[in-house]
Amino acid sequence: MKFLIITKKQIMLSICAVIAVTAVVIGSVTAFANNDRKLPIYCVETDKKQVAISFDAAWGNSKKVQNNIW
Repeated sequence: MKFLIITKKQIMLSICAVIAVTAVVIGSVTAFANNDRKLPIYCVETDKKQVAISFDAAWGNSKKVQNNIW
C-alpha cells in the first residue's frame, strides 16, 4: 500500500503556481481585449519631403470644475 504525503511547501508552491498562471492568463486577455480602440497615426512613409504638425489642445482637460474655477 502506497501513501501520498503532501507537505506544506508543496501546497504553497502549487498555490503560487496557480496564482501565477491565472495572472498571466488574465493579463494576456485584457491586453488583447481592447483592439477596437483607435490610436493616433504618428508617422507615414512617403517619398515627398513634407511636414505635418498637429496640436492636442484638449490635453489634460478633465471636463470637471476644480476648486470652483472653470
